[in-house]
Amino acid sequence: MRAKNARYSLPAKDAKILAAVYESSQDGLDPSAQAVALLLRGEEAVVRYSYFKTYGSLTSPSVKKIKTSIAALLKKGFLTHYKPYPYVEEYLLLTELGEKEAKGLLQTKIRKIAKKPVAPLFNERK
Repeated sequence: MRAKNARYSLPAKDAKILAAVYESSQDGLDPSAQAVALLLRGEEAVVRYSYFKTYGSLTSPSVKKIKTSIAALLKKGFLTHYKPYPYVEEYLLLTELGEKEAKGLLQTKIRKIAKKPVAPLFNERK
């Protein structure tokens, strides 16, 4: 059985997912599951949100594993989702229970994991 932190009762990965949704909602944004996964992995596609505490804090799990965790959090009642009419993508919202967990994690320091530099695909000869 996993040890649980006194500030939040979920595994760290799930708490970081909730914290990422919370940070997005504080900026007036409702993220999709894909956006949360990219944000937690610190991908270049969402580098404009690098000021979030959760940006780049969860680099080892794949996008698919993060999306699976999001689906579990939806079933457990920590998250809800909606799909606006013209869009196909579902956007995430926190429930009261999820917001409590997210605030608990954000009170602590979240360690960011430095990514390895990307090697260029081509090298220019001179």
